[in-house]
Amino acid sequence: MIALSSHYDRLLPSHNEPYVQKAALERVLQAAQDIKAGKGVYVEGVEGETRIRRYGYSGFAIIRKAY
Repeated sequence: MIALSSHYDRLLPSHNEPYVQKAALERVLQAAQDIKAGKGVYVEGVEGETRIRRYGYSGFAIIRKAY
């Protein structure tokens, strides 16, 4: 999507803000890369019966299943 960013002006995510600047996608990618590299800071929790990790960032969060 980043490679195609010259073709769009904004993102329309499914939650929270109806429109966000396309530069947010680069921040989300960097956050995902940091998490994959073990550099993400998270809070553990439970959703239903699933243990999760919530990585909070300015303007968004990445939530994934805990190991």
